[in-house]
Amino acid sequence: MKKKIYLFLSVILFIALSFIIHAAIEYPIILLLVSDFDKYSFGITWGQMMLVHRIFTIFLLLSMSILGYFVGQKWWQYVYVDRKYKKNIKI
Repeated sequence: MKKKIYLFLSVILFIALSFIIHAAIEYPIILLLVSDFDKYSFGITWGQMMLVHRIFTIFLLLSMSILGYFVGQKWWQYVYVDRKYKKNIKI
């Protein structure tokens, strides 16, 4: 049960990271498009831009979810199975 919660929270963390990455990529692009759509759109209409946006959003969400699962698996192994951390650190 503990492992399932750990993996679930790892996936949630990476989904949250995907929203931050999405915003960091999308915000400057939107500013460029609003400033001069004809120059920065490369001949793509708003409808086509929205299609690209949806595809990119789904791709980013799925890839970050899968990455979160595998990172959770790796860190579960590292922390709970192999115990590669030091319990008593002397300063």
